Amino acid sequence: MRSLDPEYSEWLMMLENWELSSDDGLDPDLTEIPEHKLTNNESIVREVFGESFEASDIEKLYTTAIVCPKNDDADGINDYLGILMVEEKTSQLR
Repeated sequence: MRSLDPEYSEWLMMLENWELSSDDGLDPDLTEIPEHKLTNNESIVREVFGESFEASDIEKLYTTAIVCPKNDDADGINDYLGILMVEEKTSQLR
């Protein structure tokens, strides 16, 4: 996983290695994720893909992914991507 934020990268490594502790009396197998480290579909999509994109950006779309643990999460992200897609306007002559 790539992160441009060294503090966040360190936190992710500690999470992966089970080195985070909980002061909230949680089960030792649980880790509470701080509110400021959470995200939603809208912010992660904008962070990865930008404010908008077009079908002509196929090279970027082809090489970029947001990996999700559940299909429901992927569906939500895909739905939001559809909102950001700039549609090409076409007209037909008769």
